[in-house]
Amino acid sequence: MRHRLGVALLFGILAGSTGALHAQIVTIDEGTFDLTVADRVVGSEAFSIVRTGDGSDAQTLARSQVRIELERGSQQLAPLLRTEGLAHMLSRYQLKTAGVDEREVYVERSGARRLHATVVTSEGEREQEFRFQPDAVVLENNVAHHFHFIGVRIASGSRTIPVLIPAGRDQLSAEVSEGTPQGIDIGGTSVSAMRYQVRYGTMTRIVWFDDQHRVLRVEDPDRRWVAVRRDLP
Repeated sequence: MRHRLGVALLFGILAGSTGALHAQIVTIDEGTFDLTVADRVVGSEAFSIVRTGDGSDAQTLARSQVRIELERGSQQLAPLLRTEGLAHMLSRYQLKTAGVDEREVYVERSGARRLHATVVTSEGEREQEFRFQPDAVVLENNVAHHFHFIGVRIASGSRTIPVLIPAGRDQLSAEVSEGTPQGIDIGGTSVSAMRYQVRYGTMTRIVWFDDQHRVLRVEDPDRRWVAVRRDLP
C-alpha cells in the first residue's frame, strides 16, 4: 500500500490537472535557510515554491530538502506540498524523513470534509483522519518554508489559523500576534521586516517576513533553533 500511495501522490503533485501541465510555472519564492541551534550551525534547508495556472485552477507546489544534525544523529527531511486555488487550500502533502526518526507521511483529501493521513515507520503503517479546513496550514517541525503559508493567511487578514502537523498527529489552532516592524540582517545586509509571534499548542515561533510576505527568519525560542535566509530573496 505504501508504494501505491506514494506513487499516486507523487504523480498527482507533479502532474496535476491537464491544464496545469501546459501552464506557465511561476516561481513565488526560492532560496536556502541556514539552521542553527544555540548559535551553532546544524544544517540547511533549500526550498522552492512555484505556481501553475490561474484563479481557481492555480496550483502551488512547495518543497524543500532539509539536512540537520540532531543530538541523536543526522536527519534529512523532504517535504512536498500542494495547494489549490488562490486561497491555497491544502490538497496533498508528503514527507520523507531519513536518518533519525525515519518515516514517510502521506496526506490527501478524502471527500469534502476529511483529510486522510498515512504514516509509515519501521514499526508499521498507521492511518488517521483529520478534519478538512480550507484555510489550514501544514507546519512541520524543523521546516521553515512552511511559514510561507502563514504569511499568505496574514496577508488576507487572518490571525487565527488552523494548523496541521501530520508527522506529530496534531491538528491545532495558531494565534498570530499583530506585526511589528523590525530590522534584521540577511546575508550581511540590514533589511526591514515585519515580526510576528505564532503560538500553536505548546509551541511558539517568531517569524519575520519581508514586504511581499516571504519568510526571512524563523525562530523557536524554547529550543534556540533559528532558520535564517542565506541571501535576500
